[in-house]
Amino acid sequence: MDFPPSPAPRRLSPGVIGLIIAAAVIVLGLAASLVLLRLTDSPAAPSSTGRIARPVSLLPVTDDYPAPCRTGDLPAGKPEADRCLALGSGMTVTAVDRIEMVYNPPSGWVIRISLLPEDATRFGDLTTRISQQSDPGNRLAIVVDAAVVSAPAVTTPILGPALEISGNFNQQEARRLFDSIRG
Repeated sequence: MDFPPSPAPRRLSPGVIGLIIAAAVIVLGLAASLVLLRLTDSPAAPSSTGRIARPVSLLPVTDDYPAPCRTGDLPAGKPEADRCLALGSGMTVTAVDRIEMVYNPPSGWVIRISLLPEDATRFGDLTTRISQQSDPGNRLAIVVDAAVVSAPAVTTPILGPALEISGNFNQQEARRLFDSIRG
């Protein structure tokens, strides 16, 4: 019995090979994203609700100058410890809807705080006011235990209930800050 000859194997076109490679890259990217999400949900990324042990003060910066600091002013904190900040009146948060430690590329570890509705309104008013100022008046110092944790520039009003404290923290520094605020 004679069988017909087998057809020659088909070669994949460069376009099909490109699609296969693109699909593999997408699958690997999704897998990496899932791993990152699992890391932020791990016990190393704690969260809490309700009263916090250490009040968080959110104060407008009125002056930024080289150390030594005048009485009542504070060192600017990491990474500008050689600078001093004069601070105006702002607001102090003593209870939160939620506080959590989150890994947020490229900022690194951050402390994310969801404010209670009345504080969110005050925070929106404060950031609206300072976002209209020029440097250093557009900076908002985040103060915990009489130390400036961060003092970012506010370029637009922050009207949502959430804020993040960032400062290029490694995981251990963020955990220490989280534990200090939460108590």
